[in-house]
Amino acid sequence: MYLLAMRHVTGQPVNFNQIFSQFGKFIPLAILNALIPVLIYLGLLLLVIPGIYLCIAYMLAMPLVVERGLSPWQAMEASRRAISQRWFKCFGLFALLGLIVMLSALPLFIGLVWTLPMCFVVVALLYQRIFGIQQFPQ
Repeated sequence: MYLLAMRHVTGQPVNFNQIFSQFGKFIPLAILNALIPVLIYLGLLLLVIPGIYLCIAYMLAMPLVVERGLSPWQAMEASRRAISQRWFKCFGLFALLGLIVMLSALPLFIGLVWTLPMCFVVVALLYQRIFGIQQFPQ
């Protein structure tokens, strides 16, 4: 979904077949999806604040793996360094997105059809604003 959102943000055409174009990055993305929640839960166990910090700090790790092909750990570190400079703004953005998603789920989850893709586009816009899109993902 991040690939499609990045294509949309840069004004490139989007089609259904592009969903499957990132299967070559399955292993790094799977490692990333396993590693980030573990670190967030450890932070939440220690205190709530470190868990919330890590949750926001690692939010651009997935697009970094998809677009730049970084390893999971490199993507997490790059995301953390970039987000740390503007952490409160990103926290506010994601608190607002969370509120919008929760409200859209109230009418039988039908609103999620629009708000979940919107969340991916917002992350892609944030990624483009912070990192820029170097090589366009195919």
